[in-house]
Amino acid sequence: MQELYADAEDNYFTLMKLYELLSNSAAVEEQYWLLKKMLQEHLAVEPSEEIEVWYRRWKQANAIIQVDAFN
Repeated sequence: MQELYADAEDNYFTLMKLYELLSNSAAVEEQYWLLKKMLQEHLAVEPSEEIEVWYRRWKQANAIIQVDAFN
């Protein structure tokens, strides 16, 4: 889907959420940075507010999980 519709934010966001369900943090991060890169290169914009809010919340939750793992 990303190859066919490279400029579609929703494709990246859907993959981010799917990778979250699979507990694959590295893949969530990769999709977020691929999205940011694509938007900057093709449209000179940032990800939508919805995606930014979701990503910040995910990062915070992920940081809490990592801290708990060390305790």
